Amino acid sequence: MTDDRETSPQRPVDLVGEIDASQRAMEDAVSVVDHGAPVDLARYVAARARLDTAVAAWNRRAATTPTSRP
Repeated sequence: MTDDRETSPQRPVDLVGEIDASQRAMEDAVSVVDHGAPVDLARYVAARARLDTAVAAWNRRAATTPTSRP
């Protein structure tokens, strides 16, 4: 997540997309075991870091965005 628009509170869709993409990267990294191949730890760690960063950005956004009350 190097692009400012991905962490902008005004663009939550970008954060959801990043979480989705990073989750898919995690799944891709570990799905190789279904075919008997070992997990590439570098790929797994990179995917996990990307997912953790995306979730942290979402949590920051949620914590700093005021909720609207009717």
